[in-house]
Amino acid sequence: PLAVRAATEDYLADEDALGRFLEECCNTDELLEPTEVQDLFASWRAWCEQTNEYVGNIKRFSQNLESRGFHRDKDPKTRRSCFYGLGLKSSAPRPRP
Repeated sequence: PLAVRAATEDYLADEDALGRFLEECCNTDELLEPTEVQDLFASWRAWCEQTNEYVGNIKRFSQNLESRGFHRDKDPKTRRSCFYGLGLKSSAPRPRP
């Protein structure tokens, strides 16, 4: 059973596309400026295209981030939906123009 449990955990880690995206492409820090949901999702979509992962829709993407403890709210300056404590690394994929 320990070997089965370890194999299951390895499989789930491999299948955690959002977790890999967060690790590879995002910084997490409460002091970060808010990042617009649209920008995060655009980078997620570009990353998924590069890694052959399922993109899904922006609503599901946001729900998945919230389920991982990230806080979404309107930015008081721009009035756009943003995530707080989550930012894109400079190396994160960007959508093609």
